Parts: sequence; structure tokens; C-alpha cells
Amino acid sequence: MSDIEVFRWLNGLHGPIFDQVVAFLINDYLIPVAVALTLGWLWFAGRDDEEAERFQTAALVALIAMAFVTVFVQVTNAVWPRLRPFDALANARLLFYPPRDPSFPAHPVAILTAVGLSLYRSHRPVGITIVTVATMFGLLRIIAGVWFPSDVLGGLLYGAVGARLGWLLLRHVPGVATAVRSLADRLGLS
Repeated sequence: MSDIEVFRWLNGLHGPIFDQVVAFLINDYLIPVAVALTLGWLWFAGRDDEEAERFQTAALVALIAMAFVTVFVQVTNAVWPRLRPFDALANARLLFYPPRDPSFPAHPVAILTAVGLSLYRSHRPVGITIVTVATMFGLLRIIAGVWFPSDVLGGLLYGAVGARLGWLLLRHVPGVATAVRSLADRLGLS
């Protein structure tokens, strides 16, 4: 099946209650705020010094990965401003306000994936949960007419690359994590 065929099939799933649930779950705040709160919780969640250091390093990698992802998305959008399904296809149902930024890659999916994969090394259940949520968020936004399936796949890929680069940067620039944790400690944030 092509990208458009998969989009049309998923976008065709609907019903009054189903549409309301989808619209609620894909809003701009629910998932991003929950993930931000999870990052904050993880920063303070260590039961001992070793676990706290591991969790804080993972949270720092997640922030670095989000920065990488945002730059990648901005560059991609400048080079290839892909239309969204509701702009590109006749009869695409839209259950959401019409975003005006380019469709590829799905930026929130990329951010969520970057966070989930950054946390996976230190807290597998949280990492797996966030990547699963990122995938479901992308799927629901396809159903809602906001993204094509390839936009979501691109977001997953960009997020994975961002997380990998975040870990590589921290590994190859020694002392960054220690300096950030030390600053946080002096500010009473650890």
C-alpha cells in the first residue's frame, strides 16, 4: 500500500465517540506535558547517588536530543515544505485545527521518540512507554488527518537519530553531565 492509501484507510476510521477520543488524545498539551513532567520526575527519582546520576544523565541526553531533532526538523522543513494531508488531498477529514507548518517529519513524534530512546538506557519501562506513546500519537494524528504515515515514520527516525547523537555528544564531550549536575546541585535542583 502507498502512503496515501494507508492515510486514506486510517483517516476513514471514525465515529462520534471515537472522533472525540482521538481529538482529546492528540491535543497539543496532554502528551507533551505528561512527558515533560516525566522528565522532571526522573531528574529527582534516583533512590541513591548512582541511580540519580544515571537518571539525570538520561534526562540531560533527552534535552540534547530534543535540540538536535528540532534543528533537523527546521532544516528539513526549509528544504522540503511538504503539504499536510488536508491541504494535499481532497476529502481528507480533519479532526484538529489545521497546522500551518510542513508535514514531514512529524515533529512531536520526533521529540517524543528522542526523549523515550534517551531514557531507555536508564529506565527501560519509561523509555518504552514514551516511544509507544509517540507511535500511538502519530497514528492518532494520521487518523485525524494531520500527518501522512511517512511523516510519522520520519519522526520516529529523526527521534532515534537525535537520541543517538545526544548520547554520542555526552560520551565525547567529557564533563558536560557532571557540570550540569553540579550546577543543578548548587541551585538546589538535585
